[in-house]
Amino acid sequence: MIKINKAGRYLIGLLLTLIIYLVGQLFFFINTEKTEGKICKIIESRTSGHYGGRYEFFYVCFSTKDDKEVMANGGSNFKYDYGDIVTLFYKKDNPKNIRLKEFSALWLMHC
Repeated sequence: MIKINKAGRYLIGLLLTLIIYLVGQLFFFINTEKTEGKICKIIESRTSGHYGGRYEFFYVCFSTKDDKEVMANGGSNFKYDYGDIVTLFYKKDNPKNIRLKEFSALWLMHC
């Protein structure tokens, strides 16, 4: 009987997945700028059904380096209030594509 070492293959697969994920993260941060903005709009949404819940979507208003005013969707379910100042990263060529400088927004969720 031949014994197959599956643990090594799982580890290689996990490492490849992690590398692909980190390369994808790197592509976002190419050609970005860092700035501060303000939470300027909060939209509350409720879902119905068996697993219904409440979600808050946060919109951030900020100025780009070339003084363009932008309002962009910052994500959902953070612990912010209206008017809070946040640090964010935005794409130079598409300022509505942002990520807030918060662990979950940078590494776990994408808007």
